[in-house]
Amino acid sequence: MTYAEKLKDPRWQKLRLKILERDEWTCANCQAVDVSLHVHHHQYLKGKAPWDYPEENFETLCEVCHEEKEDMLQELRKIGSGLPCEELDMLRMIAWYVSKDYWVRGGNLVCVLEKLCRDREGACSA
Repeated sequence: MTYAEKLKDPRWQKLRLKILERDEWTCANCQAVDVSLHVHHHQYLKGKAPWDYPEENFETLCEVCHEEKEDMLQELRKIGSGLPCEELDMLRMIAWYVSKDYWVRGGNLVCVLEKLCRDREGACSA
């Protein structure tokens, strides 16, 4: 079954509706209500179906905020791809811990992570 087919599955549709209702049909980032809304997964695990996650793994985002968040995550992947495993794992834990609250406040997690990397490089070269 393709991912697109899984998104049509009644189990996903039921969970999606539950998340939209929980979030009061409002974008978690910009608080828009009269727009197309998406249910965003905070993380994916290989082999898991879209509906096989706890509700805390999801947030409601409008189409624009969802695209911005996906772009931000893509940048984070680029930054993280060059880090040693230990640093990447620490970065992942920090990002997971702060990502939802920081995103809701409208911040740019990528900028924060880039600054942390620059600061670390300066300390290591001394």
